[in-house]
Amino acid sequence: MANPVKPEKAVRQGYLNKHVNALKGYQSRFFVVNSEHGRLEYFLTKDAFVSSPQDYRGCIQLTGAEVAPKEEDSVSFNVFGANGEVFQLKADTAKDRQRWVDAIRTAVQRLNEATIDPLAVKMADIQPNSKGLNNKKKRKAQAANSTFLPPTQEMINTREAIAAAETALTEMSEIIASYPIKTLNNKGSAGQDKSQNQSAYHDSSHESSKYEDMLRIKAYSVACLQDLKTCFDSVQAEYLRSRAS
Repeated sequence: MANPVKPEKAVRQGYLNKHVNALKGYQSRFFVVNSEHGRLEYFLTKDAFVSSPQDYRGCIQLTGAEVAPKEEDSVSFNVFGANGEVFQLKADTAKDRQRWVDAIRTAVQRLNEATIDPLAVKMADIQPNSKGLNNKKKRKAQAANSTFLPPTQEMINTREAIAAAETALTEMSEIIASYPIKTLNNKGSAGQDKSQNQSAYHDSSHESSKYEDMLRIKAYSVACLQDLKTCFDSVQAEYLRSRAS
């Protein structure tokens, strides 16, 4: 792991509420805009960051990332990583949200500018068929000077729904994976096999935990279906909007 950012050198740091999963909802985490290494990192607490700034719980690479304030309220916003990862966040106040959005966007912009080929910064000085640049550099130059189009609300909703559905599926998979795989032993009498299977299934020491796990899987299943429905509705709305334009 690269050398951690020093606490006093973080571009911005502070507590935000992060969406964990469908059951736990939003929980407080300590976030750090680490522009030195191009990451938005989070820790359980500020003390955890100060004592071990290299041991962050999670992060999003800021190169190519997008920040989108949500319209449903004045404190929520999302950070979309270029790899598809999404942080759903809430600040304490509208002013605090704006400060976080500005800090993250500034870090993203500087990182994006740092990745642009210095020969491809000024398109006005480059002819379309210039032999001095290869196709890759031309594409970088065009991208550097193209107009940035922010994602529509429909596409933001779609990405949020996909991320939430993936979280629900992951949670269900972890619960199911914790159960041992039992295969029927065809050897011996059928009555003996049946008796052994019934005894294992009705083991009273595991019934309570099984019941709780089934309730959790049901809750995650409902949440996943709702997220996929939201995804479908958002994609359909975006399709109709694009078709009409």
